[in-house]
Amino acid sequence: MDLLSVLRQQQASGFADIAGTQVTATIPISERLINQVIAANLPSGGALRHAELHAQPGERLTLRVALARPSFVPPFNVNLEIERQAQLPDSPVIVVKLVGAGGLMAMAGSVAGLGTGLPPGMRLDGDRIHVDLRAMLRPHGADTLLDLLEELYIATGEGVLTVAFRGRVR
Repeated sequence: MDLLSVLRQQQASGFADIAGTQVTATIPISERLINQVIAANLPSGGALRHAELHAQPGERLTLRVALARPSFVPPFNVNLEIERQAQLPDSPVIVVKLVGAGGLMAMAGSVAGLGTGLPPGMRLDGDRIHVDLRAMLRPHGADTLLDLLEELYIATGEGVLTVAFRGRVR
């Protein structure tokens, strides 16, 4: 039995064979990996042809976006700021605010259909993007992992997104 099969079996049992485990971790994730995940999860036929995330210090991000339609619109940058972290276990939703020309971007986004072109679990609401971690993990069968987490915090640095969490298997 390979490691992935063992992990899936343990996940299905609620990790019964490792009950009592406590984990605290800080995981820095490079922009390269983040952008590979974004590219793999952009809906085909959606409003976005390409999206690339760049992290900066202070919970700030820049998203470089290329629209699928109209194709003559050159790629442009959207500045973002993490406004609210996920509140586990009740609300596994991160809220990211469009900053700078956020209102203009929100209006342009609704006109361009960006709200319908986002990956599952992401929703555009005015000048805010709601990122529902449970909904994003569900298609991959990993949403129940959130039930193990007690704390989750996402920070940004130059070229890196850092995920810090504390969890426990009961």
